[in-house]
Amino acid sequence: MDELNISSPLMLDKKSLETFLDSKKKTVSSNRLETICVHVVKIFDFLEESTKNNYSAIKEKLTTLAKESRNTYRDSFSARNDYIPDVFLNQTVSLAIKDMNDEDLHISKRIIACLIIIIAETGMRAEELTLLESGMLESIYVKSIDKYVNYLKFKTFKTTSSMSEYKDTYCYLTENATIAYKTAEKLMIQAVEKKRTIHSELKSIITAAGREGEIQKVKGGRYSIPSMRKIVASMSEEELLQAEKIRRKYIYVNGDTGRQKRSNCVFRNDLIDFYVRHKDDIDLSNLKQTEIDDLNEFRYTNESKFERDFSTVQRKKISFEDIKDEVYYYVNPHRFRVTVCTKLFTSNVHLDYIVKHMNHLSEDMTIYYSKAHELKDDLKESLNILSLLSKDSNGLIETDPNKVANETYKKLLSDYVLKESIDRVNSFLEENDLNILTDIDIILKRLKRLSAPVASGDLGVCINIISQNICEKREIIYNSLDLQVILPTYKDIHYTYNLYKERVKIVNHNKEISLKNNIYENEYKRELNSLSHLVNTRFKK
Repeated sequence: MDELNISSPLMLDKKSLETFLDSKKKTVSSNRLETICVHVVKIFDFLEESTKNNYSAIKEKLTTLAKESRNTYRDSFSARNDYIPDVFLNQTVSLAIKDMNDEDLHISKRIIACLIIIIAETGMRAEELTLLESGMLESIYVKSIDKYVNYLKFKTFKTTSSMSEYKDTYCYLTENATIAYKTAEKLMIQAVEKKRTIHSELKSIITAAGREGEIQKVKGGRYSIPSMRKIVASMSEEELLQAEKIRRKYIYVNGDTGRQKRSNCVFRNDLIDFYVRHKDDIDLSNLKQTEIDDLNEFRYTNESKFERDFSTVQRKKISFEDIKDEVYYYVNPHRFRVTVCTKLFTSNVHLDYIVKHMNHLSEDMTIYYSKAHELKDDLKESLNILSLLSKDSNGLIETDPNKVANETYKKLLSDYVLKESIDRVNSFLEENDLNILTDIDIILKRLKRLSAPVASGDLGVCINIISQNICEKREIIYNSLDLQVILPTYKDIHYTYNLYKERVKIVNHNKEISLKNNIYENEYKRELNSLSHLVNTRFKK
């Protein structure tokens, strides 16, 4: 409301909205603009309900802008392949391992090396990485492989409605990532316990206690030591213990001050510093020119940044003039996430596991899934086709929220992107005079002509007609219903048997498609694994 210069949603009008959107078009990304439009539409939904006024024209304009922004966002991904070339990635991890174990290297740089290894091995988001806490590594014994598997608990903000909230989650850790996490914990403790000036130590304690605003300043803006002593002396023993605990809470800390470092921008700058230091260690000769062109580039455009990144000793050997035209290749933090997701997918890891491991929202899962196959078509046909049927839908997918009982489905149907996908699938069914409930055999035959794979699930079947996008709503649906796999009883054995027969048909269908085009081999293998899982969990005790 502040950005709109209004104190209440009721004051929102067309002129103020247009001014607001025009400013956002110039200052935010297309992805962010789409999100803003969606939220503003919800405000007008509220206004319509509370005031009984008609805002359909404004909502239609917002929806159109949201679609245009979404398309712009999609097109931006086709400009560069965000998958990190294996040669470049392997060198990055090798150099990071070397830095991590180099005891002569500054603690800050060793901690950065640990974080690079963790993000390269797990694909977690940069904001999740920079907020990693100590003491979050756990192990579980897996009987089938007779070994302990490590996993890391952390907080994610992306899958919540606001950045002030978070969700506890976890991901599997490789051996390299496990070693990096343990090393980072030790380095963080060293940084916190490092001997430093009274000024720095007092500031660190007060900051951890959240009382930094109470410190008085002396001439020149420097914090007053007597003022800080007084604040620390006023703290109870419990406050001091809590402050000390907080000082050791986060792994991403400054090696000199021991204080927490935070934000994607700070980590990105540290990541660039890593690549600048290792410019001569990275061999680009084995990369194709197109792969080099896809790497991010960094240049020193001003002397102040050069002086910040290069020590006095280093500046005696090299000047700003010497390097101002130098190109430093690097990859931004997000590209590690894309790469891990792609590697999991192309290694035949089941999509449901990928969604869990990456802590995906449905939208970004679709983006990564598309990148794995470099698909340019933005048609999104993946949806759960049996779960949205109503009794009078005539074998089509229901699009009227008023005819759907489940609240989760009602919310899903308010998504205009999903609505467009449903309309396209329904058009396909109507044009071919097909009933989704009874004509599965015919549908598979028609899809075979289109070389389209099919995915099955407990809630129904997902059709991937043009692009192999994962069913975006599957995660939401499963979470909302809290489904559990159980052995069938005499009451549902008929349903389970029919489900088995349906999946056999789908496996055979995907097999034929994969023999024609091996790009679909992963789909065939995944459905075959899914069929085996069904047999083992539903028919065997």
